[in-house]
Amino acid sequence: MAIDDFGTGAANISKVCNVNPHYIKLDKSYSRNLYTSKEKQRVISMITKFKDRKFSIVLEGIENYQDLKLAKQLGVDYCQG
Repeated sequence: MAIDDFGTGAANISKVCNVNPHYIKLDKSYSRNLYTSKEKQRVISMITKFKDRKFSIVLEGIENYQDLKLAKQLGVDYCQG
């Protein structure tokens, strides 16, 4: 089971606690200009620390190598273009 578009609308931390998903897919708005956005980097880092390996994190919308490399460094398990 996956929670899609985490961080937008109804896909929030409360949903994670109630559903116990296998995957959390972060909305593509977090990946746009990830390499140059310290704020997005901090948010993704906080989310990856929250997961404690009970689920995998997928970051949607990765479009270049710099963002891919950084996402992996921040603890994202899978990246989707």
